[in-house]
Amino acid sequence: MKKTLSILMTLAALSLSSAVFAQKPVAGNVTGEVQLNFQTGTAPINIDAPTLNFRYFFTNDIAGRLKFVLESNKHKIDSLEDKFSSMTFAPGIEKHFGGTDKLSPYVGAELAIGSGKNEHKEDTLPTVTDKFSSFGFNLIFGADYYIWPSVYVGAEVGWGFYSETTKPDQGPDIKDSGFDLSTNSGVRLGIKF
Repeated sequence: MKKTLSILMTLAALSLSSAVFAQKPVAGNVTGEVQLNFQTGTAPINIDAPTLNFRYFFTNDIAGRLKFVLESNKHKIDSLEDKFSSMTFAPGIEKHFGGTDKLSPYVGAELAIGSGKNEHKEDTLPTVTDKFSSFGFNLIFGADYYIWPSVYVGAEVGWGFYSETTKPDQGPDIKDSGFDLSTNSGVRLGIKF
């Protein structure tokens, strides 16, 4: 019992000591991250994959970013089936501020370009497919908190302009645009390479 307790205390002390010396990225570092969502659907925690975000630090406080978002959903109720798929590509830039040894607040901007389609099938009717394309420009505000030397958690909020054009199988194109506030519905989990 004493040996087990000693091992656990040693591991806890090593964990805490590594968290004390957490380091933020510097010029030349690359980070990669996924988004964790809590209590979505039937799983208590899921990774919002494939939402992948990569950053390259040009200087200690300027980073280029590249985000990929792939979505695919399928719902079937009796003879009705809906399929949705989309892909978004969003390059951008971030300016990081001093913060603390472990906290890295930042502001930035990104250009989001996306496309996708909705398919509606019913046994007795022909399949209807709506294709869409979108683009937008977002101002982003966020922070990363380094819990270990190369591991961080973070949150981000964005505000910006979007424009989407839907091309239905039948009828004229549908256009929608405006300004929108966006938030990540979960916590970002990332690593520094």
